Amino acid sequence: MTDIVKSIYESEQSVAMVSHLTEPKILRIILEDQLPSGKTSGTEIGYRKNGSRYMRPSDRFVAWRNKAEKEILLQRHGWPTALKMALPLRVPLVMTVSYRPFDNRTRDVPGMVDALFHLLEHVGLVENDGLIQGLLWAYPWRTEGPGAIFTLEPAIDPVKD
Repeated sequence: MTDIVKSIYESEQSVAMVSHLTEPKILRIILEDQLPSGKTSGTEIGYRKNGSRYMRPSDRFVAWRNKAEKEILLQRHGWPTALKMALPLRVPLVMTVSYRPFDNRTRDVPGMVDALFHLLEHVGLVENDGLIQGLLWAYPWRTEGPGAIFTLEPAIDPVKD
């Protein structure tokens, strides 16, 4: 894993370099709790110092984000040093999510994706959530285990390979 991370981040041409990776998965993260649907599910409006308005995250979202941030930081502790030093990720990425709902309610998948993207940027795993250019969202067949398991890997152009 160390050689892979070095090869990705040592070059300005990092996107071109990912095509020869033998083990493309960079990060695997597990979140125990159920994912919320978006960060501004309320009508809470905040005001910046310059007077402009913005939607503040709901209290429910902030509580989830804080708990998820602690879970990620605990997992990050066990990652190789080279990977930790390479963060935040600055290359186009593909995210694969295995999500397990805790009940039979219909979920707002785009809202949960937004919450995950915001979390990754907030925790400093990705420099910009716009770098996540591919997404595979799978409702799992598993009925036990954590709420979400996801991986981030470099986006590889299949046409060039």
